[in-house]
Amino acid sequence: MKTLKDLERFEDLKHQNHFIVSSAVLKQEAIKWVKDEDKLSPSAKAGFIEFFNINEEEKKIEFNEDYIIKIPKLNIEIEKEIHHKGKSYNDLVKEFGKEFIEKHLPTYAELQFLRNSDKYRKLLNLDDTWEFVKQEDKISKKDGFATRFGANSNRAYLDCYGYPDYGYPSLGVRFVKRKGVK
Repeated sequence: MKTLKDLERFEDLKHQNHFIVSSAVLKQEAIKWVKDEDKLSPSAKAGFIEFFNINEEEKKIEFNEDYIIKIPKLNIEIEKEIHHKGKSYNDLVKEFGKEFIEKHLPTYAELQFLRNSDKYRKLLNLDDTWEFVKQEDKISKKDGFATRFGANSNRAYLDCYGYPDYGYPSLGVRFVKRKGVK
């Protein structure tokens, strides 16, 4: 049985098999726990309801957990959709931690491989995306710049000079889980 103390260590819920999930998915998971009377103590249940602002209607909803795509050829799992739009790189570091961000951002090469596949380009909406990717340029990294991958129907690009405290309404993030990386 979970207790309110578990709510304080909520990082565990953020990571399913060491894979970060979006806020919407976290809320879905919390709702599942609230529905299952055996999983939570009364105080923890109340804490989850308050923390996620879960209403009575949401407790009745069943959720589709199919939000991750496995890419066997790259040995990764990747979130289908970008999230945390409008957040800066620094906001993401504050929320998830620098070590996690550096381990779980997709690389430009991974996204470019997926964009070049008709199947994955459509599944991941890589014809219309703007998202943070792992900074692999040592000079830009030393200078503190964030890296972004952008694509539309006729081009893709990488920029390594983004200021880490800038956020834009359409700029988001998706995370990957690499086999063997926790």
